[in-house]
Amino acid sequence: MSNDEIKDLVSTSSALVGARQVEKHIIKDALRCVIVSFDADGHIRARLAALCAKHNVELVDGPPMNEFGRLCGIEVGASAAGILKSR
Repeated sequence: MSNDEIKDLVSTSSALVGARQVEKHIIKDALRCVIVSFDADGHIRARLAALCAKHNVELVDGPPMNEFGRLCGIEVGASAAGILKSR
């Protein structure tokens, strides 16, 4: 997925940013897609990948954390973002 596609997805959908928030919402079955920065810590990537597989949530590789944070509209790096399911 390109940076433009990620930016469009995050800006036009209900999204949340941060590995802990993403993890909580995967468990609640509230996400349709998870984007994880390719340079996020290995244990974060592994934990989110396992949860996504268990709960049937699409997992997408994202850009570097600093760039990903900017795409998500925050001033710091972001390791993960989740796109909420439409209601």
